[in-house]
Amino acid sequence: MSIDDSVKKKIMEGVDQRREELIHVLSSLVKIPSVVGNEGKAQKAVSQLYKGAGLRIVRFQADHEKIKDHEAFIESNLPMRNRPNIMGIKPGEKNGRSLILNGHIDVVSPEPVDQWTHAPWGAEIVEGKLYGRGSADMKGGLVANYMALKTLLDLGLNPRGKVILQSVIEEEAGGGPGTLACLLAGYTADGLVITEPHSLKITVAMAGVHSFRVKVRGKTAHAGLAHQGVNAIGKTYKIYQALAALDEKRGAEVRFDLFEKGSGRSTHLNVGTLKAGDWASTVPGSAELDCRISFVPGE
Repeated sequence: MSIDDSVKKKIMEGVDQRREELIHVLSSLVKIPSVVGNEGKAQKAVSQLYKGAGLRIVRFQADHEKIKDHEAFIESNLPMRNRPNIMGIKPGEKNGRSLILNGHIDVVSPEPVDQWTHAPWGAEIVEGKLYGRGSADMKGGLVANYMALKTLLDLGLNPRGKVILQSVIEEEAGGGPGTLACLLAGYTADGLVITEPHSLKITVAMAGVHSFRVKVRGKTAHAGLAHQGVNAIGKTYKIYQALAALDEKRGAEVRFDLFEKGSGRSTHLNVGTLKAGDWASTVPGSAELDCRISFVPGE
């Protein structure tokens, strides 16, 4: 289906005219901390936005028991209470094609905050760029979805099919209570667009991921008798080196064409956290590594 050039022009002009509104909405969301596991306050703001655009609001909180056995579910151990997914629905004709515009409200931790040149929740605008945690990944995409639909409706260009705006939780920890839960609850459409920040590239395939934890046991001792203990941190270092070598090996040997085109590399193995010890005068008797590994189809 082609769109008349005059309609395209009307839409583009409408978007340009709403530039300041877009910036204001994005700034307001970036200023609300929504680190994964604490998305509730930001979701209330999104709900108000959707309601103001005349959309039907659905607040959907995932049920762990209904999703935990799905093969795509990743356990985060985060409580699901008071962390709803928010959907704004524009009804459509039965014979019209439906569309979901999806984005996640959660962000990763901004730590260490002292290394930021601009406050992570400040939404400062400097030389045409808006700085803050989530400004790109992906409150920017969420606001783009919202403004795209709102602009069409403001201009009287009502899509014939149903359009669902989805603001989901916990994408940064696997997406189980978010997009997966919405899918399993029956919120589907003929098409789905996720406006992740992929350098304006169209991405049609993504790697599968799995999280895992490595536990290392040592032997505690007082620092004055450290020779009698076994330092778990030292043992962990060897494991880290082995995982880093495996990451390099997989990066060189495991390839999938669509992933290579998207990011330049198909697989990654990342060691994200190291937890060990609780006192400088004690030999740490245990350590833990939290890791994430990605896969290509067929693995």
